[in-house]
Amino acid sequence: MLKCGEMKGIVINDPFFVFEENNQNRRDPAPVRVDKMIEYIKSKLPGPPELLLCILPERKNSDIYGPWKRRNLSELGIVTQCIAPAKLNDQYITNVLLKINAKLGGMNSLLQVEHSPSIPLVSKCPTLILGMDVSHGSPGRSDVPSIAAVVSSRNWPLISRYRAAVRTQSPKVEMIASLFKPVSDKEDAGIIRELLLDFYATSNSRKPDQIIIFRCGITNIFNT
Repeated sequence: MLKCGEMKGIVINDPFFVFEENNQNRRDPAPVRVDKMIEYIKSKLPGPPELLLCILPERKNSDIYGPWKRRNLSELGIVTQCIAPAKLNDQYITNVLLKINAKLGGMNSLLQVEHSPSIPLVSKCPTLILGMDVSHGSPGRSDVPSIAAVVSSRNWPLISRYRAAVRTQSPKVEMIASLFKPVSDKEDAGIIRELLLDFYATSNSRKPDQIIIFRCGITNIFNT
């Protein structure tokens, strides 16, 4: 991976530490295995890692994949990349590097139209673009939480830079429950507030004058 990245102009440092799961823990339930692994990682690192690259012992849809991603991403806010390669080749590693670059805030592509300030609706005023979706468990699995995700644009007037917010919610619920989540009279822990703050921080302290939302094939424009 280091060599492939270097060939493509991506500088990757050697890993800070290499962790390996204790063979005895592999008999435990998946959530227990994940908790033990995270405690082991915490004991060896001086602080939260920038990225955890996880090489799964089984296929990507193994039992530990879901608990591992949910624990790190949703609860701890740690960026992870999981791989379970049957074959290692340049194309596979390149795809992994593209995912890692995007997750760490890098840009893999830039639309040609972004080079000119003439994007319809977007260039004339600060515009936040949101994409929303909900992922559900397999049919018949009513015990698996649904995953709500919202992707938002940042660094206006660019539209190729984005970030994501993810929340778990009740199984099989299509309505996103955490868009607005007041925790007190003055505090909101919802997804929309999180993404609005990110837009403001990355767009020269500009608030969006309009918001474009893509949700299940429906596009709306709200003037703010």
